[in-house]
Formats: sequence, structure tokens, C-alpha cells
Amino acid sequence: MEVKKYYIIFLYLSYIIANTSNYDIKLYNVSMSNVVINTKDTIVNKDLLTKISFETSTYKLISAFFKVDNKYQTIIDTNFNIRSFQKDTYQPNVSNKIFTVYKNDSVFYNNSKIDIPKNYFNIFSLLYYLSIMDFEQIKSNVKIEREGLQYDCKIKKIKIEDHLYEYTLYFKLEDKDRVPLFIHSDIFTWAIFKEDATRKIIVDSHLKKIVKCSFKNRWNKVEAYIQ
Repeated sequence: MEVKKYYIIFLYLSYIIANTSNYDIKLYNVSMSNVVINTKDTIVNKDLLTKISFETSTYKLISAFFKVDNKYQTIIDTNFNIRSFQKDTYQPNVSNKIFTVYKNDSVFYNNSKIDIPKNYFNIFSLLYYLSIMDFEQIKSNVKIEREGLQYDCKIKKIKIEDHLYEYTLYFKLEDKDRVPLFIHSDIFTWAIFKEDATRKIIVDSHLKKIVKCSFKNRWNKVEAYIQ
């Protein structure tokens, strides 16, 4: 019985062991902020799910001019369906807080009738999907939900080296008449979904991690490097 008990404890601990990655965010090659991505398995109502947490904060010098303190959490099932999302973000003149409610097998934003449809990613679950799935299994077209808005996402994928792969993401808003939850969203969400942005993700298939992200538009270039 003692052996069985310790075996059960070991299995439980294996579910909650976190996988953490740190990234240095640069604007025009100047370090601006740090992003910590944490993923771990979790059990909710006897369902084995995955919790994906993003936390970003500006470095001390940058915070004196433009402080950013953002936290995002997404919980997904084994089919990448979103079961929960919440965010708590702060930047000068913009503060967003939101969470979802899971009811009758559907996910709704709190105090609204806006749902997150099944078979839709958000940007956080999409980045996780790109990092852990085999290159050959990555779909060329997926759907993304972003705070009440829905996008079609085309994924162009190429092999760079033996274990390095590049994914370029193209977003197209599906219904321009839909109203988002926030008129002014946080800088990360706003920037990554800009119409003229170029988004490239480089994944190391050995590490099962993103090693570099690049987001560019006409005037700005932001890059993230794993540390």
C-alpha cells in the first residue's frame, strides 16, 4: 500500500510540474521588458487540462517612462479548446480586467453574452500549439478569438534547419461589425493584431519551445528572444 500511495503522489506531482521560459523583449534592439511563459498540467472537474500563463513587465528604467504590468492566463483541453481565459493588464491610461465563465459546455466572458467558440485559439494557445506540435501536423489555417473579435489565421511554415522551424502568421478579421470587449486594449494585444503587422515565430522542435518572435509593422519592430 505504501508503494501505491507514493506512486499516486508521483503521478499527481507530474501533472503540476511547470515548464517555464523567459524572454527578453527588444524594440529596435533595445531591451524593454521581460516575458515569463509558464505552462503546466492541471485538473479541473476531473478533466486533465493545460494552463498557459504569460506575465510581462517592463524593466526598471523603461518603467520610469512607460510602465507595463500584464498577466494573461489561458486554460485549454487536449484538443486546444479554450476552457478559461483571464487577463489583468496595466499600462499608462489603459487598464483591462476580464475573465470567463464556463457554463453548459460553453465559455462566456463575464457579464456578457460573448462566447469563445470551440475550435478557436487565442494568441496564447496558438503560440503554445506552434511550440509543441510536430511541424508536419501544424495546420495551414486556423481560427482565432480575441476579446470578442474573430479572425481567420493563415500559417505559412518553413524549415530553417534540422530542428528549427519558422511560422509566419496572417490575420484577417472575419466580421468588422463585431464590437470588441475593450475599445482600448493592452499594448501587446493591440500590436500583435494590427492589420499591417508581420508576425514570425521560430520554434526549436528539440526544446519544444519558441526561441524567437518577431512582430513588425511600417514603423516598429519588436523581437523576443529566449533567455
